[in-house]
Amino acid sequence: MTGKSPFPDLTSGFRAQVLRRSPDARAWLDDLPQAWVQLSRRWDLDAVDEARTGMTSVVIPVQERRSGRRAGVKLVSPAVSAEDEATALTAFAGQGAVALLDADIGSQALLVEWLDGPPLSQMTDRDRAMRIAGEIIAQLTTVAAPTRAPDLSEQATAWLGHLHHQHETARATGNALPNEVFDLAVGVVNHLASQQTPQLTHGDLSLFNILHSSRGWVTIDPLLVAGCGEWEAHTVVRSHLPEIIAAQRPAAAVELWTRQFTEAGELDHGWAMSLSFARFVGSYYWESQNGGDPENVRALRAVTTAMAGSITR
Repeated sequence: MTGKSPFPDLTSGFRAQVLRRSPDARAWLDDLPQAWVQLSRRWDLDAVDEARTGMTSVVIPVQERRSGRRAGVKLVSPAVSAEDEATALTAFAGQGAVALLDADIGSQALLVEWLDGPPLSQMTDRDRAMRIAGEIIAQLTTVAAPTRAPDLSEQATAWLGHLHHQHETARATGNALPNEVFDLAVGVVNHLASQQTPQLTHGDLSLFNILHSSRGWVTIDPLLVAGCGEWEAHTVVRSHLPEIIAAQRPAAAVELWTRQFTEAGELDHGWAMSLSFARFVGSYYWESQNGGDPENVRALRAVTTAMAGSITR
């Protein structure tokens, strides 16, 4: 589609999602076509298909005019930091992660290797998918964290304060989790604050951001954060939240899939379960207090309370 704009009309759902996470992103959304024109000239690219939207970014499938190599231009919204993602990808150097080819931080743009998918979330063998995710995190957590990467332990204090605020807000509206469930989560976060980790982790790993490539499965969209691989168990397992809720024993389903992930990643299963539980508490409060889908909110509460019982035992 040389010479044509790769931008269809962005869906109202995508625009709303971006603005929900970053209210000042309206100008970024409006300027996307012009940003693409400037980047295509700078990097000497042709779009080969229409732009594709993710959670908070847009990816344009491209081809380099001189080499003919396929790649992707990722336009990152103000909701996240393109500089942090570029730093993380540079450190990973293609080890378990998409390769970074170039970056224009001022334009919040990354040029990355082309991944034709599919995402790991589409794998029907759920057990195998969890093991593949574990193998990915095992690769990522061998990489030393850059000096400017924040540590999860440093973020735990802020997370704890946020949890307390969420809990008090929920109490005022009658949606609070039982105090014993909340206190258990507080204990987990306090323990996280006492741990420092010298290696990088992904920060938000899920089956949706692990894609197949010509060189195997790799992840996309890393945050810049030093931390333990056990942190990722929550978002990996939550990738199949509807199936967890549909199970007769939701906590057992979480435990099984977490074990498959942790065994493949050579991680501490008990610590992964504890962190996942605390993150389910935070997820429930965030979704319930920020206009989340009511069915999703109910599902998160059910999983959280079920997990609390298994964690305390």
